[in-house]
Amino acid sequence: MTKGILVKMTCRKVAAIIALCLLAAFSMLWGCDCTVRVYVESDATWHHRDGASEERGTTDEGGAATDSGSDSSDLFDSSDSGDDAPDAPDAADAGDDAGPADAGTHPCEPGEPLSVGLSPMYSTGEIDYLETVQVAYKGISLPGGTCNLMHFDAWGSEHRMEFCYNLPLGYEIPAAEGETVRLLVSQKNVGMATHQKVMLWDADQELRFYYYSGDPGMFDPVECAEPRQCPAVYFADAACTPEEESCGKLIHPPVAFWMGGLVDECAEVLQQGESRVYTTGDNRCAFVERLRLVAAQSYEMTENGCDDRPDAWLSALIFDNRKVSQCFCLGHDDCAGGDVCETEVKRCMRAVPPEVPCQPGDDADPYTGNCVRPADPPNTPCETTADCNREAPTFGVCNTYWKEKYGTGFCQPDPCPSVRCSSACAPLAGACFECLSDCDCYVPEQPGEKCDTAMRVCVPR
Repeated sequence: MTKGILVKMTCRKVAAIIALCLLAAFSMLWGCDCTVRVYVESDATWHHRDGASEERGTTDEGGAATDSGSDSSDLFDSSDSGDDAPDAPDAADAGDDAGPADAGTHPCEPGEPLSVGLSPMYSTGEIDYLETVQVAYKGISLPGGTCNLMHFDAWGSEHRMEFCYNLPLGYEIPAAEGETVRLLVSQKNVGMATHQKVMLWDADQELRFYYYSGDPGMFDPVECAEPRQCPAVYFADAACTPEEESCGKLIHPPVAFWMGGLVDECAEVLQQGESRVYTTGDNRCAFVERLRLVAAQSYEMTENGCDDRPDAWLSALIFDNRKVSQCFCLGHDDCAGGDVCETEVKRCMRAVPPEVPCQPGDDADPYTGNCVRPADPPNTPCETTADCNREAPTFGVCNTYWKEKYGTGFCQPDPCPSVRCSSACAPLAGACFECLSDCDCYVPEQPGEKCDTAMRVCVPR
């Protein structure tokens, strides 16, 4: 069941925040280069229209931002509105360009919602931000990784954008430190709910990351100059049966993702809680190959008895991992070109080329660089590692890399039980490692180290 957040602040907390804001103001007057970050403790309560209330556990759904601070929308106003920037048109001008009509009725089979949260730090107010920025820092906050951090520095501007975020499935925003990107952040507060849209394009003007959390109709469509792409997400037409919940009745309609195109079928439809890698041979659609789509949450109230419960909510994400690998990977589509997912430890790693070209009939194993014949006995087909431990315990792991060529993975020996590692062991690579990705080297709230992917050890940045 989808839940929302209502932030309740006591007078003492309000006074503390005011004091910190005054401190920040005096610091700027005295030339002190410092920023105050205020974390607001929050509870969630739905206020029924009949005057009753219900306590809730805190959640990211319905979304009040959890980081608070100097609340000034002017801080994020962007003067950069050149011809290559995507402009938000007036709602009256959107017309038929807002997206295609739904292509028929889809099944309504929602799964469990996925937790998601992205907070622009230092502000919970209205944000309208569009800048060409450089990724200045990637890391984690607090021991235990309370949230992922990403800081952006704007060229020729003192306006810095910083995110504290937790995305579904352990994913990161796929941008590298030092990379120049185009960043759009829109944030609106309606009642006690915070609605957000974030879009990030790379230097080739390709969409790298998209995040939407809010009422599906909250933001006007964004028009992008070619070849930039501006997605739209909305509720697909579906015959859903309402279910009872504390505020009334709701449905969980499927989510349509539309990247542009010539036909209605270009809208990919996912159920709540579903993640899918998009692949298509239809050149009429504007999707690119290997986009990961995530429909994290969706609900629409058919009867709403709570004043502060949004009538509808949609959280959706798009990741393009072709240029920057994810840290955590579910499959090879989460890894950039030249990388492969070590599916046993769920990390993208650099593919190992063979020292000499493989002979005809042999295949290069990207985990080891060895030339092998994976389909030959005693190797047996497999879908997961569990298949490799039923009849042949000595063949302990499933190498799913071969699925694209052979239509199935193949079992192979797991060398890790016989290898003594001071840190960790990657079964498919058959090697010890301290790190396979930079995220393995993050130090909370500090620059930390990066991963030498060749040596698989953490080194200074």
